[in-house]
Order: sequence, then C-alpha cells, then structure tokens
Amino acid sequence: MVFQPAAALVIAQCLARQDGIPLIPAIIDECNKHVAETSSKLLGYALLICAVLKHVDRKHLLAHISSIREAAATHFPLKKAGTDTLTRKIFIKMVQRLARGKRRLDENLKSTDTSLTEKNSAHLNGNGMGGEDIIYDEEIDDEQPDEVVEWAIGCVLCALSDDHTTVRWSAAKGVGRITARLPKELAAQVVDSILSSNFHRLAGHCSWHGGCLALAELSRRGFLLPEALERAFPIVQQALFYEEPMGRHALGSNVRDAACYVLWAFARAYEPEQLKCYTDSVATNLMCAAGFDREVNLRRAASAAFQENVGRQGNFPDGIALLTITDYFAVGNRWRCYTKVCVEVVRFPKYADAIVDHLLDNKIIHWDEVVREQAAIALSLIAPFHPLYLTARLDTLLSGCSSTNPVHRHGYLLALSHSLQGLLLSGYSCDKEILRNAIALPWKLKAESEKLKVSGGELTRLALSAFIRCLSSIPVELTAEE
Repeated sequence: MVFQPAAALVIAQCLARQDGIPLIPAIIDECNKHVAETSSKLLGYALLICAVLKHVDRKHLLAHISSIREAAATHFPLKKAGTDTLTRKIFIKMVQRLARGKRRLDENLKSTDTSLTEKNSAHLNGNGMGGEDIIYDEEIDDEQPDEVVEWAIGCVLCALSDDHTTVRWSAAKGVGRITARLPKELAAQVVDSILSSNFHRLAGHCSWHGGCLALAELSRRGFLLPEALERAFPIVQQALFYEEPMGRHALGSNVRDAACYVLWAFARAYEPEQLKCYTDSVATNLMCAAGFDREVNLRRAASAAFQENVGRQGNFPDGIALLTITDYFAVGNRWRCYTKVCVEVVRFPKYADAIVDHLLDNKIIHWDEVVREQAAIALSLIAPFHPLYLTARLDTLLSGCSSTNPVHRHGYLLALSHSLQGLLLSGYSCDKEILRNAIALPWKLKAESEKLKVSGGELTRLALSAFIRCLSSIPVELTAEE
C-alpha cells in the first residue's frame, strides 16, 4: 500500500516519455480489466490510471477516455460497503481527471480570446463600411457538455455527501476544476444544483460540509457569480452556527469550519461593492463565532476569516480595533472569550445586539452544560455595558424557565439569574413584575427539582441553587412569604 502511489507515479512518468507512448494502449487496457472486475488489485490499478491521466499528454489519452469511463462506471454511485475510503477518493480523482482531459483550460481561454478578437474585428469593419452601429447581444455558448463531462459532474456532486471528509474534499476540488472548463451558463447550473441539493432541511452534516467546501472552491476560482450571492449568503451564515446535538456530543463542527473557509474565500473573490449589503451581518456573525464557538480551532478559523475580510474588504465596522481584541491567541482560551473578550467587543455598538442575541438564542440552550454556564456568566458581565437591550429580553428568559426541556430550563434559569445580578448590581432597575415572577420560580419549579431518578431533576436543582445564590447577592426587597 505504501509503495503503490510511488510505483504508479514512476510508470506514469515513463509513459509520458516519447518512447513510452506506444505502451499506453496495452497498459490502459490492463488497468481497465482489473478496475472493471473489482479485483484485489483494484486500488493499485486505479492509482495508476489517475497518475497516467495526470502526467501523460492528453492528446495521447483521448482515444481511451471512453473505455476508462466504462470501467470506472461500475463503481458509481460509490459503494461505501464494498470500497474503502482511499479507493473512493481515488475514483473521485479519476472521474474529475477524465472530465478535465477532454479539453485543456488554456484551450478554453484561447478560444475565448479568439472569439472576442473576431467580434471586435467584425464590429470595427461594420462601423467603417456602413456607418451603422452594430449591436451585439451577449454571446450565448450553445455548446453542450460532453457525455463524459456530464457524467463526471454528476459523480462528484454525489460525492459531496460522502461519509468521509477526504472524499468530500476531493469532490469539492473536482467541482471547481471541472466547472472551470464549462461555459458560464452551465457553471451557473452546477452552482444552483449545489445550493438546492446540499443544504435542504433533511440533509445531514456531511452534505452541508461538502456543499460549503464546493462553494468555497467555486468562489475561490471565480465561478460563484455575484448573482448567486443572494442565495448563498443565508445558507453560509446558517452553516456558521450549524450543529446536530447527539446526546452528550454534537455533529457539525466540520460544517462551521467550512463556513469560515467560504467567508474567507468570499473576501478574496469579490470587490467591496459586491459584498457591501452583506458586510454588517458577516461581521457580526464572524465575531460571534470567534468569541463563543465551543471548539478552539473554529474560534481561530472565524478570527482568521474576520481578519481576511477586514484586510480585503476594508469596510467592516470597527474592523482594525477588533482585530487586536480577537486575534489568534486571544480566542485560544474559551473562558477568556466568555469573560474578557466579549466584554471588550460589546462596547462597539454594531456588535452589542448581535452578541446578546447569540448568547440568548444559541448558547444558553447549548447541549454542553459548561457552555450554558459560561454563557450565563458572560451575560452578567455584559449587562452593565448593554443594559437596555438585555432588559428588553428578560421576558424571553422568564418564559423559557417554564420549558419542558430540562436542558433549556437549566440554561434559562442560569441566564435569568446572572442577567438580573449583572443589571441590579450595576444600578439598573428591572420591571417589578418580572422580578416578582423570577423570585417565585424556585417554588414553581419545586416539583421538577424533586425528581431524583431523572437527569432533568438534577439539572433543575443545580440551576435553582445558582439562581438563589445570585438573587441573594443583589439588593432586592423581599416579603416575608418570598
């Protein structure tokens, strides 16, 4: 296994020599036989075909593309039970190189330059002879894609939902490379297919991850046109906070990481004017991800994407000041992010509302108990700097304390108690009705807290203990009954 890639590379380099070209048909036929029959040597021969497609001049391979396609087609759609991850990855590389082998990228560019030259020449001749302006509509390329190219695009688009990251990553790069050789209209259809198929409600985290990687590759190569941004941006911003809770852990960290990559690629691909209407939402979402994501690598990825946007776009609100607050090292410690970084960021008016909303809507109901506790502490520290907006959200916290979900109830109780503590200790007054209802919560939730045989009862007892401790530390007048 270790020597197979090296052996395939040596053979391909030998076949690329002038004296090795006559041997190509026999070797391709031998490889096709083993690939089609799914022999025990499948991986080695698939590696050899990939190496040949990469290193041998394409004019010597055009006659063999159909036969290679027929041999590889027996494995598509990719059978996860019958093939290992590496084999699936090699087959994805094979089909994308088959599609790329039909036409060189520089041939596309040369043909485009030639057509533009001919059009300009005809335009000048027409004006010179007749004195009448000739109006040309935008040229529409009616050329249909080759059957092999169409088949290859279908294969790599399906592979964007593969179970393994390496296969999805290879497929995403393949989408970008094949799309680079398609006419503009067909490239737009590929983008539309990804946006429609990979991000629907029932798609899992694998589809979301593969779709985000493909969008990043397409935008990085300049094939995600500005017209598609209106559909793409809401999806990417949703992916930035994507999570599938699975008991005591969750899936989706790879989706959030890929979303940061997409926003990083957007910053490099588009002019500031094209992203102007999305600037504020991207800035606030990246700042929330950089400050509050559970995983350190994702906080750093969001920080890097924010830095790239500030440098490339130049119109992020307070971008330079925030770069020093949320740099690579500052967001490395989660406790520091929830207790120090967020307090500094909330001083900037553009980000204050978004941070409070993110904590209340996402973090206080997070599946991780530690994150819920840290989010509640962050609210108490933020309260003195943004009291009016937090006070307006106390009703939401109070109603959430009656939730039947014990995890949500635990988070809402912690958030309400710490918010009241932060507001009242800073000298801000709260609505008396809200305060009265909050004080009555321990008695209302007494029955829930006495459930000893379920985890929900333990969470409620912990939350009520913290609730009483917080209320005991603030100057609140209580009646004898309370």
